[in-house]
Amino acid sequence: MESVLKVGAAKADITPERPCELSGFAARVQPSMGVHDPVWARALVFEGEGRRAALLACDLLGFEPEADARIRERLCREVGLEGVLLTCTHAHSCPASMNLHGCGSQDDAWMEELESTLLAVTRQAASDLAPVSARFTRTEARVGMNRRVPAGSGVERISARRDVPEGSESGVYDPDLTVLRFMDEKGQGKATLLNHACHPVSLGSEWRTVSCDFPGVAVRALERAHERAGFGLPLFVQGACGDINPDLERRGWAECERIGMEVAKAARAALGDSGSAGNAGQEISLSAPRYAERLVKLPYRNNAGEIEVTLSALAIGDAAFVTLPGEAFCTQGLEIRRRSPYPCTILAAYSNGNVGYLPTREAYPLGGYEVDSAHRYYGYPECVAPEAGELGVETALELLSELNSQTAQERGVTNETR
Repeated sequence: MESVLKVGAAKADITPERPCELSGFAARVQPSMGVHDPVWARALVFEGEGRRAALLACDLLGFEPEADARIRERLCREVGLEGVLLTCTHAHSCPASMNLHGCGSQDDAWMEELESTLLAVTRQAASDLAPVSARFTRTEARVGMNRRVPAGSGVERISARRDVPEGSESGVYDPDLTVLRFMDEKGQGKATLLNHACHPVSLGSEWRTVSCDFPGVAVRALERAHERAGFGLPLFVQGACGDINPDLERRGWAECERIGMEVAKAARAALGDSGSAGNAGQEISLSAPRYAERLVKLPYRNNAGEIEVTLSALAIGDAAFVTLPGEAFCTQGLEIRRRSPYPCTILAAYSNGNVGYLPTREAYPLGGYEVDSAHRYYGYPECVAPEAGELGVETALELLSELNSQTAQERGVTNETR
């Protein structure tokens, strides 16, 4: 029987051709001094029963909400999409794609070029549509650690394992790596999506060349293995890593490469690393894409106002994607996956704009960087209020439930027709 879902995949180099400011560290000396490894935009387009939607994963820190909304609206209008999930890996050594105070300023001319490239790569993916099947697996990639470590009556943010005080234990860490693989009618890989939660900060503020950090290492490793194992186009979707850093002794390329290769190794083992990987993982049913989004107003702490954000969800059968607009904490990602009605749920953080940290309510009494000072880099008057993270989680779950109900109704009608 012909698949009800078609998928197209494409990638495009988005590396600036001139020196640029890099985003992510206040202590970094600007501008960039070259390109260590290029940065990319990778697009998946989903089509079925007259509906079409897209997922774009960019090797960037994030977009400002206004720019993100403009790009997504243009993509929908010009490519004929019902919706777009525009997400970023949040790598801290990529060209500045948003203006953070003291942490890199964007090049407006390059941003215009970037928008045109995102349109082109989405169109390319839409021209590559073919029927697919899908399998997913959930394995572990133990490459991260919770960076909030108890210190007195509060917490301290650590950047490396050696900074953890003896006898201290950090908070919750989610080692899960979700791998979703799309295959064409011949069983060859069309695309392989990796979803894991870990801050791409294995390269520190002293690093001054463009790099995708460890997600780029992982993706390139799968690209090199594609001819033998048939992974198709690999792409990395960042999870809820607001309080998760790489577990390393010191920042630098050697550790960055080690961590990226560990992620790739875990994915390849889960998929089956010899010959065709077509039978590895759990086969899932697919259906035509369904998309939903919702505007939500997140309040700032101390009655300092609010910020409007957009959350989106995209379902394609037993797999669904849902977004959060910034730096969600690890436990929020775990909560969404635990309560989701979909067997394969992929949380795409840093999507539909990056509005900074969304701490858990439990984090506020402890304070720390994410609660007390990070909002200043984003130019906000205050951190979001303690209920903001919960509002984001509940909205994400409501969107997933809404799409699941629509799909169930659709399947019921189809079964009655048969």
